[in-house]
Amino acid sequence: MNPARWICAGRLVAGLTLANAALNLLVWTMGLPSGGAIGSLPWLALPGLLSGALAWRGQAAGHAAALLFYGAQLAGFHPYAAPHAYPLRGAFSLAFAVHLPTGVLIVNVFAIALLVASAVLLWRGCVDDGAANASA
Repeated sequence: MNPARWICAGRLVAGLTLANAALNLLVWTMGLPSGGAIGSLPWLALPGLLSGALAWRGQAAGHAAALLFYGAQLAGFHPYAAPHAYPLRGAFSLAFAVHLPTGVLIVNVFAIALLVASAVLLWRGCVDDGAANASA
């Protein structure tokens, strides 16, 4: 595949990561007045903002940080014993539920897809060398 297309794919993944992290922060700020238990949301959004910004600039560290960001969003388990515990997640989610004997496992397919895309971009070494070549 053409290296320019890989850079374009890297920009797409970076843009989706930035939008996902921004949504996470937006949900957190909207939930602050309610006093809900959403204190961990900004700590989940910061790696997303960092990885999106670095990946947008064409740095491989951005895709490595995206592995951590999307790794935290892969799945969530909700036991039946705690029916009133609804964790709030501020992220894009295309998920499916697996009903287990003790609870529900929710698997985020969107996070899996972007985790795999980030891993492929990192493995292929797809970074933007245009800025490095322009300054040389």
